[in-house]
Amino acid sequence: NGQTVETLAKQHLNFWISHRFGSVNSGFIDNFFGLDEAKIRLGIEYSLTDRLLLGMGRSTIEKTYDFYAKYKVLAQSSKMPFTATVYGGMTTNTMPSGYTTSSGNVMRYENNLQRQSYFSQLLVARKFSDKFSLQLMPTFLHNNKSESPYISNDLMSMGFGGRFKITNRLSISTEYYK
Repeated sequence: NGQTVETLAKQHLNFWISHRFGSVNSGFIDNFFGLDEAKIRLGIEYSLTDRLLLGMGRSTIEKTYDFYAKYKVLAQSSKMPFTATVYGGMTTNTMPSGYTTSSGNVMRYENNLQRQSYFSQLLVARKFSDKFSLQLMPTFLHNNKSESPYISNDLMSMGFGGRFKITNRLSISTEYYK
């Protein structure tokens, strides 16, 4: 679900359809094995250069629109031991009346600026072999309005990811944010 250090080749366009299911153990009748709880994001990104791409998307989660940019600062080579990419953007929640928080309250917005959130990441990865790579993802998120006065508007986390290629068409990927 997280970003990688990779960018598209110059003048390439990607169209994304991301589909996340709900709980599979919800059964056939209640939520049709998670399909009734599905969240979808449609996105498009275009690479201006081999290192710079711009993207945007729309998610069913909180009817959110997102806009972002991604720039590959360093590329791994015989002289450079890792690849580093910066990624950042903004999101806008367009729910008419806000949304229900984890505590069950309805989040209300007083103006459109409160609907904005901003994010940034420094993505650092190293490909150790043709089959194995690891990535670190320090992340910063700012919400113009938080769910509660006791929750900070600014959040920081550290992400870790990895990939092990089993065959040319099959790999195991994992990521974790703390």
